[in-house]
Amino acid sequence: MSIAEDPVEWSRQRWIDHGEPLPEQFSAMAAVLRTHQAMCAIIDARLRAFDLTRTGYLLMSTILISRDGTRPLGQLSRHLMVHPTTVTLALDQLEKRDLLRRAPHPTDRRTILASLTPARP
Repeated sequence: MSIAEDPVEWSRQRWIDHGEPLPEQFSAMAAVLRTHQAMCAIIDARLRAFDLTRTGYLLMSTILISRDGTRPLGQLSRHLMVHPTTVTLALDQLEKRDLLRRAPHPTDRRTILASLTPARP
């Protein structure tokens, strides 16, 4: 692969050409970002087969591995580092498909809990 074909090396060289500092650190950052993009593309393609978004999948995974199989919506937002509106929209889509449900917290009326629905045979 030549420099022209390697986007990380191309970026590093342009960085050097512009006289910017720390080209190796910049190159490492670019490599991590490219890896992230490649991984997300593969994950998204796999999830598309199940009509799931990455956010929906991460929400369900977070609930699945939680200690009691349920999570408050605010915790989901903080844990996934997304806006609460994003959590609400993803939960709406998953709830319509009967993949999870929301219920009031048993002792805190301000809190809504999300839990997965039982698997269907």
